[in-house]
Amino acid sequence: MNHLSAIVLAAGLSKRMEKENKLLLPYQNKAIVRKVVENILAAGINEVLVR
Repeated sequence: MNHLSAIVLAAGLSKRMEKENKLLLPYQNKAIVRKVVENILAAGINEVLVR
Protein backbone atom coordinates (compact mmCIF):
# COMPACT_ATOMS: atom_id res chain seq x y z
CA MET A 1 0.00 0.00 0.00
CA ASN A 2 1.27 3.48 -0.86
CA HIS A 3 1.93 6.07 1.80
CA LEU A 4 0.31 9.37 0.82
CA SER A 5 0.77 12.73 2.49
CA ALA A 6 -1.07 16.02 2.12
CA ILE A 7 -0.07 19.54 3.06
CA VAL A 8 -2.74 22.03 4.11
CA LEU A 9 -1.45 25.54 3.51
CA ALA A 10 -2.70 27.45 6.52
CA ALA A 11 -0.28 30.35 6.69
CA GLY A 12 -1.37 33.94 6.46
CA LEU A 13 -2.73 36.57 8.73
CA SER A 14 -6.30 36.84 7.37
CA LYS A 15 -5.87 40.62 7.29
CA ARG A 16 -9.16 41.21 5.47
CA MET A 17 -11.03 39.29 8.17
CA GLU A 18 -10.08 41.92 10.74
CA LYS A 19 -9.46 40.09 14.04
CA GLU A 20 -10.69 36.63 13.06
CA ASN A 21 -8.58 33.93 11.47
CA LYS A 22 -10.72 32.54 8.65
CA LEU A 23 -9.42 28.99 9.17
CA LEU A 24 -10.82 29.01 12.70
CA LEU A 25 -14.31 30.13 11.68
CA PRO A 26 -17.03 27.52 12.23
CA TYR A 27 -18.27 25.33 9.38
CA GLN A 28 -20.68 22.51 10.17
CA ASN A 29 -19.96 23.01 13.90
CA LYS A 30 -16.17 22.65 13.44
CA ALA A 31 -13.32 24.97 12.55
CA ILE A 32 -12.75 25.13 8.79
CA VAL A 33 -9.19 23.82 9.10
CA ARG A 34 -10.40 20.83 11.13
CA LYS A 35 -13.08 20.02 8.54
CA VAL A 36 -10.46 20.18 5.75
CA VAL A 37 -8.16 17.78 7.62
CA GLU A 38 -11.02 15.38 8.36
CA ASN A 39 -11.99 15.32 4.67
CA ILE A 40 -8.41 14.61 3.62
CA LEU A 41 -8.14 11.73 6.10
CA ALA A 42 -11.53 10.37 4.95
CA ALA A 43 -10.16 10.31 1.38
CA GLY A 44 -7.52 7.80 2.47
CA ILE A 45 -4.52 10.08 2.87
CA ASN A 46 -2.23 8.67 5.56
CA GLU A 47 -0.55 11.84 6.78
CA VAL A 48 -1.67 15.48 6.92
CA LEU A 49 0.68 18.37 7.59
CA VAL A 50 -0.79 21.75 8.42
CA ARG A 51 1.71 24.52 7.66
